Amino acid sequence: MGYTGVCTASPSGLMRNSWNHTWVAERKNVLSMAFTLLSFLAYLRYSEEPGGNRRKGFYLAALFLFSLALLAKVSAVVLPPLLFLYDLCFLRRSKWEMVRNKLPFLALAIFFSVMAVWIYRQGGYLADYHGNSPYFTSLAMINVFV
Repeated sequence: MGYTGVCTASPSGLMRNSWNHTWVAERKNVLSMAFTLLSFLAYLRYSEEPGGNRRKGFYLAALFLFSLALLAKVSAVVLPPLLFLYDLCFLRRSKWEMVRNKLPFLALAIFFSVMAVWIYRQGGYLADYHGNSPYFTSLAMINVFV
């Protein structure tokens, strides 16, 4: 292989290796979505089971998989509203049963959301409010929304 072959092969070799870096950066998105979908599927199995220990197992699996999705990325907090909408549209349950089943999911989502905001604020990744108040920030943003 001559000089021309080496010069031609080297850019393609560099570009081939750059894909690995891209997938490493996106791993949290893939993990979060996979665990969120698995949690949703476990919840579907829970809602279809007639009763007993197997039904509790699917519910606990859904909670566990949801916590893994939240550990991967906090954007998985959308699962409790999705579960509520699924119950509202496809299952004819009482409203109390729909809300009661989602309370542990909602508690996990709130806990992880508060922890994420606290950690980002401690690390200096979140900017302060304009005028040091959410009220003044909303006043400054009125012309954006109007």
